[in-house]
Amino acid sequence: MQNPVWHPFGEAIKGKTDLLTEEEKGIFTRGQNAKSNSGPRNIDPYSYRLATGLEAVFGYNELKGDRTRNEELFELLFFVNKK
Repeated sequence: MQNPVWHPFGEAIKGKTDLLTEEEKGIFTRGQNAKSNSGPRNIDPYSYRLATGLEAVFGYNELKGDRTRNEELFELLFFVNKK
């Protein structure tokens, strides 16, 4: 069996949920697939749940038509304090 790998979205959101609005935090929590019948393959389950939560937030904002918020979140999560 292979060692689990990390998921970039999961790593990006770890410890940074304070960047989300209250509404986005609710979407994030519901989107985490906490009660999935099938587990992720080759990915640490915790990172996978974080990643699915973040993906739900991006999808929600996109459906709402708030692409600007998605761009802001993406920059904050992936580019701030990166060298």
